[in-house]
Amino acid sequence: MIKRIRKYFILSVVALLQNEQEEYKKTLIKWMPFISYVPVVFASAKNKQNIDKIFKAIEIVHEQAGKRIPTSLLNTVVRDAQLANETPLFKGGRVKINYATQSDTYPPTFVLFVNNPDFMHFSYLRYLESTFRTQFGLTNVPVKIIMRKKQTGGFKI
Repeated sequence: MIKRIRKYFILSVVALLQNEQEEYKKTLIKWMPFISYVPVVFASAKNKQNIDKIFKAIEIVHEQAGKRIPTSLLNTVVRDAQLANETPLFKGGRVKINYATQSDTYPPTFVLFVNNPDFMHFSYLRYLESTFRTQFGLTNVPVKIIMRKKQTGGFKI
């Protein structure tokens, strides 16, 4: 998703000074925090201003959304994140992340195999999402995290 700010919203968006554009971005994120990762492009089709920036943003989002993370690197980042910030006690237990893998792209989707998904606190999930964004350069795309209970015992014959 890319948010294009049209002049329709405010009088002269493209003519805004850089610090005013930053202030407008902050206000936008305050109103819609769920899209804080979305790139904001100030453009005017009528005046043909910054149209090239829209296409550059599309290219960046497409590249990030299709990024594949090697499983070994993903597990290293998850391990380091756990060492830096231990999982909290929640609902009578502490989640233990045994293994992680990337299951899909567009958007990047990660599967965490854990001892009990009920023990995962939402704040720790946000922490992992933030870690994935910074470590893997996924700053402009949604990141999806799925938790699965680790299967024990394997197959019995």
